[in-house]
Amino acid sequence: MKTLELSRRALNVCSVAAVLAGCSGNPAYPNAPLSADLTGRRLDAPLPLKAAPTFLAADVFGVYGYPDPNKVNQPPTCTLPLYGAVGAASDSQGNYIVPAYAKTRSHRVVYVYEAGTCGTLLASLEIKGLAFAAASSDVHTRIVVGVERKLGRQSAGAIVVCSLTHCGAPITSSNVTGGGEGVAVAKNGDCWMSGLTHGRNGSPVLAYWPSCTGAGEAATGFQNTSSAGLFVDTRGNLGAFDTNNDSLYVYSGCNPACRLVSKTRLEGQSFFGNLNAKGDELVAGDSSFVQCDVYSYRPTGSRFRYSFNNGLEGRYLTFCISAASGD
Repeated sequence: MKTLELSRRALNVCSVAAVLAGCSGNPAYPNAPLSADLTGRRLDAPLPLKAAPTFLAADVFGVYGYPDPNKVNQPPTCTLPLYGAVGAASDSQGNYIVPAYAKTRSHRVVYVYEAGTCGTLLASLEIKGLAFAAASSDVHTRIVVGVERKLGRQSAGAIVVCSLTHCGAPITSSNVTGGGEGVAVAKNGDCWMSGLTHGRNGSPVLAYWPSCTGAGEAATGFQNTSSAGLFVDTRGNLGAFDTNNDSLYVYSGCNPACRLVSKTRLEGQSFFGNLNAKGDELVAGDSSFVQCDVYSYRPTGSRFRYSFNNGLEGRYLTFCISAASGD
């Protein structure tokens, strides 16, 4: 591995756990010039919408909308003043869900926004515990949120199933007692969570809940060497990011038996990403080089196309996702 990449990792990576704990400090210099609108960083209101955002990216200070495609590294078209946003997701209509801190920063809230907008709020969901990731195939039907809850001196992962108006009780798994990292939900209502077996030094594990209910079985055949974000593609395959070897694993099944379909080496270390609604484009947040990497996607493998980073802070990239609808 290149020395340059190793040095950038040491400076740039702010893990999900660190963001949840209130990752702070002086950000390094950004990799590309900031637009004039973004030099203040600590924003109190959304910046005006210049164009409907179809890519979303976040550093610890805010969430930024970008056009798709963005091959010429255009600056953000709009900005949301969300602090500590991680693990965002979008549904098939382009509505997007962002776990972040409340304005008071006293607790975390899951914000749900209308497709094609920069700040039109559909719901703000109050959930007990630290929300670290979200997933939905249709926000009007079901939203699944991954939360961390205290289990003695450790943090255990759990899922919470929500509508736009109400959230249920946390659903735990005895197989994930070391904290969660990513969640996913299929169109049929099945749920998954990636996490650790025990403590922060535990082994990676994938928990599976049929119809988002039950005890959360440990999936077999899960080959990832670390736990990170998840997504479900248009064929029902499960994508799982691995931050130890900078790869994307794609599995079929995982209900609970997984069969590996492909393993693709990514451009850098990616915690979270997802597909567009058509399922042929993957975007992932690259923490090694603080940029969003765009790939053409097939279950049998992904091919790198281009990156963009204009307006992102140089140390605290947390996710890049697509919010393009299927229309």
